[in-house]
This record gives sequence, structure tokens and C-alpha cells, in this order.
Amino acid sequence: MNAETAPNLPYNPDVLRWAREWRGRTIEEAAQKLSVNEDKLLAWEGGAAVPTVRQGRMLAGFYERSFLEFFLSKIPNVAATRLAPDFRLHKTAPD
Repeated sequence: MNAETAPNLPYNPDVLRWAREWRGRTIEEAAQKLSVNEDKLLAWEGGAAVPTVRQGRMLAGFYERSFLEFFLSKIPNVAATRLAPDFRLHKTAPD
């Protein structure tokens, strides 16, 4: 099966865009990471085209998201990470 006959996978373009924005990545950074032009990445996020499985997996790793999330019907509800307070004292801190 070559690229011309391979079926298009049902990526959700809204989730692709959300994952990039969630991680704070720009179009330029993502396109550079995958060695594609920015227009191609915008086409994926706009639903006009889809990435290959390899490209989708690379995006998932770059965005630090699960590859399977790209196929969800809606954007996942992900709670923001709350950091624990830092109770350590510096050596220079007053007693």
C-alpha cells in the first residue's frame, strides 16, 4: 500500500490544534520538528489534509500527548497541573 492508496485516518483537526496550543508550541516549531512546511501543518489543523501515522506519532511525542487522543471526537478535558508548594529553605534564608 503506497501513500496514494493509503486511507486517510480520522484525525480530529481540532484536537491536533488543541494539543499544539496546550503544549505551548508554535506552528513554526511543530513544522520544523516534523520537517514539513507550515502550510502543511495548517492544512492538518484545518482538516484539509491529514498527517501520516509516523507524523502523527511524532506530533504526539512533541506535544507530550497520547497519539490516540488525536482521534477523539472532541477536545479532551484535561485539568491543569497544580504544583505543590516548595517548603525548602535556602542556606541564605533567615531563621
